[in-house]
Amino acid sequence: MLFRSVQLTGGVVVSATDAKSASIVLVASDLNNIKLLDGLATTSGNTYLIHTSGFGRDFFNLSITAISSSNGLLADNFEPDRVSPSLVAFSLDMNNNQIGLTFSEVVRVSTFNVTQITIQNATVAGISHTLTGGTTTSVNGLTILVSLSSSDTNAIKLATPLATSLATAYIRLTASTVKDMNENSIVAIADGSALRASNFTADTTQPALQAFSLDMNLGQLKLTFSETIKASFVQPSEFRIQNNANVTGASVGDH
Repeated sequence: MLFRSVQLTGGVVVSATDAKSASIVLVASDLNNIKLLDGLATTSGNTYLIHTSGFGRDFFNLSITAISSSNGLLADNFEPDRVSPSLVAFSLDMNNNQIGLTFSEVVRVSTFNVTQITIQNATVAGISHTLTGGTTTSVNGLTILVSLSSSDTNAIKLATPLATSLATAYIRLTASTVKDMNENSIVAIADGSALRASNFTADTTQPALQAFSLDMNLGQLKLTFSETIKASFVQPSEFRIQNNANVTGASVGDH
């Protein structure tokens, strides 16, 4: 059996009557650290408490008897996590083609489904795009960083003015997007309540020509770029056809 434990770093005593009971509200970081560990505090059978003698004193200034890790005290009452996580913030980076998601509590990355996310241009969508794919190397925790697929990136860039500034970058998602560590589904964000990005990075990377084909029968030059471009900005007179990759310093027959 794998041993699991979390050392508490703080907390607030909210109920103590100088009698035989006290209630402590755990700090968020400790609570999330507990939730991150499978097999710890998920049932009454895996919830034990130990403490040092420095935990407290009675009215006669006597230290409370310590409980060692070899004889932990089993919880006599346990309430599992039934609270659904929520998305509290997101960032959109159209230069590196990434979405950063921040949640109210730790989530399980293996339950994450990027196709349940829609990017839109306002609280109520005028223009929107639902993601079809993407990858992440994030681990279980409060944040997930998603690398957008090429097709989604280009679709978003093509749908001007979608995600061209902080004012046009919003997100909505379904309850099937992700679950917390106790299998509670995230609170859905519906159209009309879309969340605006807390941080936005515009696309500043120049597109590049990646490939081309030339059909001498049809007299047609087909160009393939690294990302979506505006067709009205293409200037055919800026291209030159040559017979070698490197003609620098060579005698060139110009037309």
